[in-house]
Amino acid sequence: MRRAGGCELDYFYGKTRLGVEDFRVRPVEAIATYIAVVSLALLFLQVQRVHGQHRTLAEALAAPRQGHLRQVLLAVVHHTLQHGAAEPVLKRFLREAA
Repeated sequence: MRRAGGCELDYFYGKTRLGVEDFRVRPVEAIATYIAVVSLALLFLQVQRVHGQHRTLAEALAAPRQGHLRQVLLAVVHHTLQHGAAEPVLKRFLREAA
């Protein structure tokens, strides 16, 4: 059973996150290809939403980001403990210009 407002949320994400609102005058073939790519991206997100047991597409989009952020933070903490100072860790992870 589809949640209330599901179509509207899908349309919103299609427009704002997947770029459907960026249509300009293009050849019909280019528009068809663009729609196919956007539809595949939306389908992928829907599959991620269902398999990841997320309630919304926003949660499905945020989940991998949260996972990556967790990995980075764990690496930063590990390197800070290993080096005993923050400066070498900042140089490694921020790649600041000398």
